[in-house]
Amino acid sequence: MAEGEALGRAFAADHPGEAADVLEGVPAAAVAAFLAEVPAADAAAVLAAMLPGPAAGVVAAMAPEAGAAALRNVPPERAAALLRCLDRDRREALVTELRPGRRAAVKLLLAYPADTVGAWADPRVLAVRRDASVGRARRAVRDSGTPAGCDLYVVDGQRRLAGTVPVGKLLRLDPEAALARAMEPEVAALIPLVGAYVICGLFTERTRVPAMVKWPNDVMVPGGKMAGILAEYGGRKEPWLVVGFGLNLEDRPEVDHPGGMPAAAWSGYGEPPAPEEAQELVLEGLDRLWPDGRGNPLPAIRSRVERMLWMRGREVRASVSGRTLRGVVEGLDDLGHLRLYGPDGAAVLDSGEIRPEPLESPTTIPGGAT
Repeated sequence: MAEGEALGRAFAADHPGEAADVLEGVPAAAVAAFLAEVPAADAAAVLAAMLPGPAAGVVAAMAPEAGAAALRNVPPERAAALLRCLDRDRREALVTELRPGRRAAVKLLLAYPADTVGAWADPRVLAVRRDASVGRARRAVRDSGTPAGCDLYVVDGQRRLAGTVPVGKLLRLDPEAALARAMEPEVAALIPLVGAYVICGLFTERTRVPAMVKWPNDVMVPGGKMAGILAEYGGRKEPWLVVGFGLNLEDRPEVDHPGGMPAAAWSGYGEPPAPEEAQELVLEGLDRLWPDGRGNPLPAIRSRVERMLWMRGREVRASVSGRTLRGVVEGLDDLGHLRLYGPDGAAVLDSGEIRPEPLESPTTIPGGAT
């Protein structure tokens, strides 16, 4: 019998999910007696893997001290779901026994109705200040047990969200480096903006007609939009990158939706390159800016990109995630974000679409201030 009990405890410790599946079909009192004999951390892992109803029955059958000890190690969102299935007095008694931080998280979840998303959210958000070092961020990740596949939230001095950093990315950086460095965009995120700058340079060099970068990823010439660039990338299993650019060489599409930007073609200003040559020229231009395929080339060329920036110094309307902002285009930051200054002060956009404000005739394509 003792050997069987030892095997049961070892199985629960190594396979809490499978143990939970089995124990859900066992009377709650028997499960409570079994979990009382295993370490609190192992008991917590099994309870967290059980459905809330059966888990609550087990905790109710445990001695108050044993139930409280196990619950202290259950993730807050699972603990809250379990506690909802207990009577009010038992629930409040167990919540009182939790550590202050865990108690606050559980109370926050219990304040939401059971059938809402908020009741099942994970309140454990790891945040580190932007001025911290990468090494300090790593230690915070280690101490909190945050998995490598998650993101670390980075906040400014006023605890406002400044950005996120994949935890796995921290492992590739120098521990003494500033955490702000880890927030630099991946190379792929910069390709649309820098690629538009490359196309502008190629077009102007060959035609002597100025072209402009329409943030965040288009090329404008005096007659309309001539090119656009998109990049899709990922890396959960294996890193991948797909870059596509549409460049009107011989012909231009008709824009048939109201207020749409008119299209223009290279052939309207000079002899265009063949498609294969155009592709090669764009890739060569990107290679010159990224000799090693790493880092952020924008700081070195930002002033040149800003001189080509469409609508710089003029008022625009920006559509961002369903919101509309108005302001004057000031320039770019080192991450390629657009800087606006409007009635409510400065704003920095990392995505969106801009149009002249007030909206001008689609046949009038404003330039930018230099």
